[in-house]
Amino acid sequence: MQLLNSVVVPASMVSLGEGEGLADGDRTSSWAAKIEYLVGVVLSIDPSGEADTPRVITERVLQLVSAIFEADSARMITEELSNANGDEPERELLLQQLKMEYQSDRMPGYAVHLQRVDDEVFARHRDYYLKALGFCPADVIRITRKHARWANESLNSALFDMANLHNNADIDPEAAALPLRQAFDAPTLWEPDVVAEHSGVSVEQVRAILDFFATNLHCQPDFRLPGDKNIARTHPVVELDDGRYLVPDPWAMSAVLHNRLAVQQRLGYDPAKYHKHRQDAHERLILNSLQSVYGEHACGSRHYLSPSGEGGEIDTLVISEWPLVIEGKAISLTEAGRQGKARRVETKLAEILGKALGQTNRALSYILEEEGREFSPKPSSRAEKLLPDAVSGGTAVVVTFERMDPLAFSGTDVLDSVRRPTWIVSLTDMFMVADVLKTPGEFSHYAKTRGGMVGSKTMAASEADLLGAYLADRLRIIDQPSLNEFDRVIIGYSADELNEFYTSRELGLAAEKPGTGVPADVTDALARTTHAPGWTHCVDTVMLAQPTAWKKWKRFRNRHRRGGTFTYGDLSLAVVAHGEPSINCTAASITLHVPARR
Repeated sequence: MQLLNSVVVPASMVSLGEGEGLADGDRTSSWAAKIEYLVGVVLSIDPSGEADTPRVITERVLQLVSAIFEADSARMITEELSNANGDEPERELLLQQLKMEYQSDRMPGYAVHLQRVDDEVFARHRDYYLKALGFCPADVIRITRKHARWANESLNSALFDMANLHNNADIDPEAAALPLRQAFDAPTLWEPDVVAEHSGVSVEQVRAILDFFATNLHCQPDFRLPGDKNIARTHPVVELDDGRYLVPDPWAMSAVLHNRLAVQQRLGYDPAKYHKHRQDAHERLILNSLQSVYGEHACGSRHYLSPSGEGGEIDTLVISEWPLVIEGKAISLTEAGRQGKARRVETKLAEILGKALGQTNRALSYILEEEGREFSPKPSSRAEKLLPDAVSGGTAVVVTFERMDPLAFSGTDVLDSVRRPTWIVSLTDMFMVADVLKTPGEFSHYAKTRGGMVGSKTMAASEADLLGAYLADRLRIIDQPSLNEFDRVIIGYSADELNEFYTSRELGLAAEKPGTGVPADVTDALARTTHAPGWTHCVDTVMLAQPTAWKKWKRFRNRHRRGGTFTYGDLSLAVVAHGEPSINCTAASITLHVPARR
């Protein structure tokens, strides 16, 4: 047990991280899976022993676990290559990606976004879940976040006190070390009454949460390798004899919560009700997130009737000169799908992506080819014109409830039905994008860029890496010409600024949110001209401008407070003393009128 603590506590305590930054995802992204594996090993052996673990042993264990994972990854890749028939390389690559992700990735999203999801799914049905489960699932991420912050504060305080006492000869070293030892135990040894005290959740409900995720020591004596079935994946908590609980990775509870509830069998609990709550919340959250960017121009549940008489529905429609057609899918990928089981993946591809792409394709055909502009909130309601006459294109967006990155990045390469620019994104990742790209121009350009990646054979580990790469250079790499049909573009780890921001904010520290670097006066002018002809061309030009252009623009604004025109390529930014923002578009140039400062 001490060995396990010596490994997992430094991995989870920011105070002990290397360097001054908190953005260490390139080194720690797979550690949740490695901790899970180590817990599985602990559950297979006699866990007795209270002696402290020497640092050299801890380091050796870290090396061994990493080596085991690397060897198992190599085994998986070798097996996939030996079994490949070459007839369907895209499909085989997708299955391999799913298997690799299943082995190493445990992050469903940033904590602040997970809590937003769980609050919407469960909070309005709190009484039902309290009666059925003994706790409200929305409290799982809540107590985890509060306990993590409390544990970090406790360790910081203990380290500070230890430093002050270091040179005091009258202090008993054993007594002085006790608070530090307790602080090291705090992240992983949970006492329900202590957790209840600083989380605000009753001790009975805290205990019910821990019992829901708990297993017992020595419950899987045959467990050996990462590929073996590991009960720690679904039950990441170990119940101890003294009333405490060992929680090596507290975030693992939230990571597996929805998977557990989707299949949970318990008297008084109905998984079908959970799925209904999840589906309804999914639709509300998509709309709310887009309204935070587009305001009233994001409309929920709009119906249309094509000239042929065929009706259709759009889950969420973003109204602009380049509309977004959004379809939400709350269907679970399931355990077998995540393991890359071919038949289950085929089924889920059809259920999740196939149906969604069919719906978005019909809607975009109505808008772009049939010039449909009228929609109604209900099939029987009177239709009204929502879209501008001039529409230059559109992007389909499929929002999944779960993170399923291999399907998001490779699913469209497998399906033959993808006709439109399509962005596939998880709900929590869409929250992240809307957090960072808070204006219509920025969000729409990212959606258009991501949708344009269909067929580009671009791969990434996560949406956060793609967003980080977009903030750096607008993902220009995907526009580079390919050398041959087998080339692939791989976006490496690029989420350091995002990880730094969200980790700092989670700990209550000051943090600057990453951004595009486009000045607020320009993005505001774009936000107020979304229906204007030429808006998309203007957005593209603005978002692809080099950072040096905005330095020059700021100097220009300071010198021309009442009026003047700033030219960058075929884009002109005209400062106007009076009037609203507007766009003038010709074949040779485009002008965005930006109001003067008042």
